[in-house]
Amino acid sequence: MSKKSKGINAERELLHLFWGADFVALRAPASGSIRYPCPDLLAGTLTRKLAIECKATRAQRVYIGAEQVKNLKRFGAIFGAECWIGVRFDKLEWHFIALDDLAMTEGGNHVVSQKHAKRRGLLFEELIATSPLSRDITSIDIQNFAQGDAKNEGKDDVHAKPAKLPAK
Repeated sequence: MSKKSKGINAERELLHLFWGADFVALRAPASGSIRYPCPDLLAGTLTRKLAIECKATRAQRVYIGAEQVKNLKRFGAIFGAECWIGVRFDKLEWHFIALDDLAMTEGGNHVVSQKHAKRRGLLFEELIATSPLSRDITSIDIQNFAQGDAKNEGKDDVHAKPAKLPAK
């Protein structure tokens, strides 16, 4: 099975888990292929929204790029969602790691090992039973993410004005 197929199947598995737990969920297959920040999966109830970047691997660890985490944070801040990295190691259950709990590599990217996921992550049942994080993003953080980094100002970002639609 290709890496892409494995990832798609894992996202679909998670989608079904959320629906089975009375969460509304949708998969965003364009994740990573468009210029806008977009998580792999959105799930929620009337009182809770989750933005999840999904990873599936048979390896002992999975790496997540700094830009991918930054985009997930940006999406969550604008959308008002909790952000999680969902990791499915072969033969293990899903583990969900809060962005603040991600380990950093020397190169500035993020890594989740099986050991770290078991120690710091939540299982699916724990995630859906948990009330929204007490360490939610503050309004100052939301403003910073909504405005984007000063160094990226004017570049192709989420707040660029959309092209006008042709008149009917």
